[in-house]
Amino acid sequence: MAFANITNFVSWDEGGVRLLPPEEIDQIKLTAVQSVTSGQHGVTIRLHDKLRAVELLAKHLGMSREETRVELE
Repeated sequence: MAFANITNFVSWDEGGVRLLPPEEIDQIKLTAVQSVTSGQHGVTIRLHDKLRAVELLAKHLGMSREETRVELE
């Protein structure tokens, strides 16, 4: 999720925007998709919050700067 990019799911040129066929999308990258909706103005792809994913990844890897309180006896 932290490294997902909209170009993993769509392509565009002078002719417009096109969704990539599902078989062209890496299954792991699909985990970054929060929702896909079709409406009056076309298709909307919403990705999960990248910043939150990076924060959680940093915390998991011990890279966050959270204060840790240790009491020694």
